[in-house]
Amino acid sequence: MTLFDQLTPEAEKLINENIRLVNANIKSWISREKKVESGMAKEILLAFTVAKRRVNPNQVNLTLNQARKRQIDYLIRQGYQMPQFRGVINHMIDEWSGTEMEKNLTPDTLFAKNNFVKYLEAARTKALEKANSQKQTTTGRKSSNEYSEFLRS
Repeated sequence: MTLFDQLTPEAEKLINENIRLVNANIKSWISREKKVESGMAKEILLAFTVAKRRVNPNQVNLTLNQARKRQIDYLIRQGYQMPQFRGVINHMIDEWSGTEMEKNLTPDTLFAKNNFVKYLEAARTKALEKANSQKQTTTGRKSSNEYSEFLRS
């Protein structure tokens, strides 16, 4: 004898009604939960373009194609926010500008899910090192740390 065999007809009706409601609404619940602010991917791509223009004034505006939007939206759904994206962008531009790797300074490379986490860790490590060196050189006054928002995230 199973648990369902022991249910009263009213309890069974209530359970079946809940199952029907879940099945009817699950797609909209999932899509709502995974919905990403539409403007954030554009803002991130614009931040990349502006930062890259520091080293290459001829940098053209990039389009937000479906592949780039998917990459960025995936990272946003994982909980990454603008300070992390800016940190990765600025760190990788500083690291790769003027080197053989400069050709890889593209949103497709930086925001690939496997690369982004690795670059974020490198950026955080560099930011912590810079913050610690600023702390050591500051005597008695508060250091203005450009990385403070990035390090909190």
